[in-house]
Amino acid sequence: MPAPVPPSDSLFDRLRQGIGAWHPFTGHGVAAFAFTGFFRLFSFQLTAALGIAGVVVWALHQTWFPVIHRALPELPEAAAISSGSLSWPGYQPQRLAQNPWLDIVVSPNPNLLSPTLGQTADIQLELLPTRFRIDGVLGQFSRPYPPIAQIDLGRLSAIAAWEAWRLTTSVLIGCSVALGLLLSWWFLSSIYCIPWWILARSLSRPVGIAAVWRMAGAALLVGALLSTASIAAYAVGMVRLPGFLLSQILHILVGLIWLGWGILRLPSGSRPRKADANPFRPSKKSS
Repeated sequence: MPAPVPPSDSLFDRLRQGIGAWHPFTGHGVAAFAFTGFFRLFSFQLTAALGIAGVVVWALHQTWFPVIHRALPELPEAAAISSGSLSWPGYQPQRLAQNPWLDIVVSPNPNLLSPTLGQTADIQLELLPTRFRIDGVLGQFSRPYPPIAQIDLGRLSAIAAWEAWRLTTSVLIGCSVALGLLLSWWFLSSIYCIPWWILARSLSRPVGIAAVWRMAGAALLVGALLSTASIAAYAVGMVRLPGFLLSQILHILVGLIWLGWGILRLPSGSRPRKADANPFRPSKKSS
């Protein structure tokens, strides 16, 4: 009796085999990155990092930058931070500008600080005689001015410097965020890969450590999507700072959950022969 002809792959299966790993939003999608190369994962990570960096820069333009822009005309004609101390005309505290996200206050003599100048925003930046202080929901951060710092706070000089450096500052912030994200994803993937590789082996998923590392990198992108959404929601006032900080903690947990989901969706048995082989394609056996 002739052997039965196995059914042909569906169009979706053929497309998935040709495209390879292309999304990390399901367990199968994360598992597919175990059988692809580093540069495919890197292309996804780089795209995500640049996109998130763009959202961060946009959020700063929505929240902090408007306060800085309004604070500059309120500066005195002559003021400076020099030799580790603040030079400011007068002794009365002054609020330069504020919105729900940022509040900038100058207190040349903190002993004269009025209760009306208390914290009104999520984050308050306060310039004191010999140090600056940042107040927020996580507490207080205070540091002395660097002794070598020479910062002209005169109105005209500060406005000119801000207009000259605003675009450059945005680009530098965006590049720093993108690079920081890539490094953090690679670092976290290196931490996750060994214990999750041990779990995969115990579940009869014989993949290598490098494959689990790639899966971890893909799973972290899902958490990054949650983090990016929370940044945008915070920038438009949909969530406040405590909710935003909670989402930044939860996005790491989301990455772990998606990595575990991907481990469970790995095919059991022997490892595919080729790195680009489709692990989800039905096997064909002849009798």
